[in-house]
Amino acid sequence: MENSKSLVIFSLIIVQILFGINFVTSKIVVEKLDPVLWATIRFWFSTLSLFPFLYKMQPDLFKIDKDSIIKGFALALAGVTFTQFFFLSGLKLTSASNASLLSTLTPIFTVIIVILRKQDKLTTKRGIGFALSFLGVLILQAQKEIDFSSKSFVGDLLVLFAFAATAIFLSYCKEFFTKLGHAKGTFWIFVFGTMQMSIYSLFTVSNIDINPSELSTEFYMSFFFSIYGGTLATYFISNWAISKSKPDNVALFIYLQPVVATLLGVPYLNESISIKFFIVCLLIFSGFFLALKEDKRR
Repeated sequence: MENSKSLVIFSLIIVQILFGINFVTSKIVVEKLDPVLWATIRFWFSTLSLFPFLYKMQPDLFKIDKDSIIKGFALALAGVTFTQFFFLSGLKLTSASNASLLSTLTPIFTVIIVILRKQDKLTTKRGIGFALSFLGVLILQAQKEIDFSSKSFVGDLLVLFAFAATAIFLSYCKEFFTKLGHAKGTFWIFVFGTMQMSIYSLFTVSNIDINPSELSTEFYMSFFFSIYGGTLATYFISNWAISKSKPDNVALFIYLQPVVATLLGVPYLNESISIKFFIVCLLIFSGFFLALKEDKRR
């Protein structure tokens, strides 16, 4: 049991590292590609890459009941279509720093939904844990250039909608993945999400004028990382973790994303780390300790 919980925690840390990198790589891609088109391409690649492995491991991959189809379609709408559309559309209009800061509202949205649905209770220790982690993120972002001017307001609002959709997905998907299994469940979420975005892109995407030979190596590296690292791996691993843990605990790990982004800024953006960063880490991980320890006791 303890080993299983440690594996869940390790998996969620890996997911946040991948997501942290994805903020940067997706920003590079949407500068060249329409956000809706890019989201559709990502999930077509991810779904087709996942299919041959899962079909070999699970012969009953296409056996799914009507109730699961309805739930899967609704979950894909929130967790894939709305999340990807709003996030990538917003990221094109705002900065990666703004998006990273707004992502930290996801755990708060998730906790609110979980409490309203009576899936869990917010105890004093867990509340303090979430508050400490959120405070740490705010302090970390305070040293960066965060711009909430009118120019990026629409982008910020779209990103906020994306993380609200993510919170809805996290709050409602546990039963779906427990019933189908995380691998089969992930495949069907991808299938429904890809279908939804493909239909939408047919009516919204036009004037695709891209010359592949003019795209940089940085673009192609970002392109493939966002597909296999920022989409396929993150959804597959996090969906497994969701089937083993509580939605608000999974959302709590999102507070690691700004820390990852800051660490990546040292080698790639020539940024420096101050004593403030270590204070921030102490706050965030203290919050983790309180929230997860309280969950363990319960």
